[in-house]
Amino acid sequence: MKFNSRGIAVTIAALALAGLTSACGSSSAAACADVNAEVTKLVSEYSANATKNMTDLKAFEEANKKMAEGLKGIAAKHDGDLASAINDLAAVYDGLKIDAADPAKSAAALTDIGTKSQEITAKMAKACA
Repeated sequence: MKFNSRGIAVTIAALALAGLTSACGSSSAAACADVNAEVTKLVSEYSANATKNMTDLKAFEEANKKMAEGLKGIAAKHDGDLASAINDLAAVYDGLKIDAADPAKSAAALTDIGTKSQEITAKMAKACA
């Protein structure tokens, strides 16, 4: 089984960004706008790093680690549900491990991450409403 784990991970980042972009609402608008700007920059860097070398799983894992650390840094600047949602997204990237020797397990993990990301995006939308 062959799959594009990096493409899926970049898609997850884009979904989270889209959730923040569409979620910014009334009282949390300023915080959401700040998060949106920071996450946009982080996603751009992540996309470049995650897709730079499509054959290097170690580089991909480093990009995931850097994304998680960046998200944790953003979350630390905020509080409440918004910080919690951003930390949840950081945990997704922190836990993203691809095992080239077990593509079925990796595919299942990526599917699970896609589901978690949708749940987190909904949580972000609620925090920014």
